[in-house]
Amino acid sequence: MPFVAKANVVTAILHWTFHGTPGVNVIDCRVAAGYSVNGSLVNTLNTAIIGTFTTSSLNGVLASTTTYTGVGLRDMRVEGQAELLSTNGTFPFVGAGLALPNQVAAVLTKRTALAGRFFRGRLYVGGFVDTANSPTGRIDDAIVPIITSWGTALGAALTTNSLIPAVHSPAYPVRPSSIPGAPDLPAHPETLTDITAWVLRDQVWDTQRRRLT
Repeated sequence: MPFVAKANVVTAILHWTFHGTPGVNVIDCRVAAGYSVNGSLVNTLNTAIIGTFTTSSLNGVLASTTTYTGVGLRDMRVEGQAELLSTNGTFPFVGAGLALPNQVAAVLTKRTALAGRFFRGRLYVGGFVDTANSPTGRIDDAIVPIITSWGTALGAALTTNSLIPAVHSPAYPVRPSSIPGAPDLPAHPETLTDITAWVLRDQVWDTQRRRLT
């Protein structure tokens, strides 16, 4: 698939391992004209992200088999730019107890000021200890504010480094509806909409199949 540049976008990629199985979170960010991606910036961002695990208390509810291994930045404004990885530290979590299966995750919704599927995103948070699971098989009440607090702190860490978390939607042409007899779907322009909140919409666990062992 050919590369398509994203205007004003630098992508942040958080790297994890779950029982040694790698996983990532990908967050598109809006940047100002002339923004420069370099090793010093990536390491500064990595330090800020590591700090969010303690300030949000996420460090105590992710299992000791879960490790954050660093952050990468990829400049999506120009073709051929490789991901630039942090080199200044990882973060092993300390939650006591058995880990939930790798693919089990809480889902933070990336909300913007606009409604509709073009203006929403998802971020999967995994690696929890089994005590994060309530007796009814849902996300435990005590864990909810920790997850949302971490999402907010993550957004702040990015913003402090002039990476404004956003939802990027590519341009779509007019295309046929999947419903027989329905009118064509209208064209949609490329949009980049700032995230206004990170919300755990319900307490139901979701599945991130890429993390299956």
